[in-house]
Amino acid sequence: MSWPDQPEYNQIFSDNGPVTVCVKFSDKSDSHRSMPPKTMHWHEINRLIDPADDSFFRSMYFDAYRCPVIRYEIDPEKNLLTIIVGKTDLP
Repeated sequence: MSWPDQPEYNQIFSDNGPVTVCVKFSDKSDSHRSMPPKTMHWHEINRLIDPADDSFFRSMYFDAYRCPVIRYEIDPEKNLLTIIVGKTDLP
């Protein structure tokens, strides 16, 4: 897939709803990085599914940089979706 077929974190969620979306960078070399939290409604989770193959996106754009997504964590009790990003080659 190529831009814009993969979602851009800053544009995919409504920023209006009870669910908080957080991003965590899993690699120590990226531990200093952060993305601002977003908000959404639970039904928006379908925006993380690639319509081409009906699976979750395995990469996503963050400020126009493509990064691997290694895991999505859903915590309905806390109204929290966490996107875990793998090792990046960000400058």
